[in-house]
Amino acid sequence: MVTWVNASSSGDMMSDELKICIIDDNAGNRQLMEGIIGAAGLPHESFDSAESFLAAFDPEATGCLLVDLKMPGMNGI
Repeated sequence: MVTWVNASSSGDMMSDELKICIIDDNAGNRQLMEGIIGAAGLPHESFDSAESFLAAFDPEATGCLLVDLKMPGMNGI
């Protein structure tokens, strides 16, 4: 079981459902990662570009990024 823990502004620890963001221009790779992460019961969201991820990015709801390093346009670095 995975429990995400986040420090609140008061310094107390609280458990949150932070999502894993998958950023990859290859649809097959995104589907594979979605299947693995979904089977583990973890919240996730997929994006086909770094630009689309940045447009939707919420630092309060994001716990982990899985990023393709070589993508057209903005890369994963």
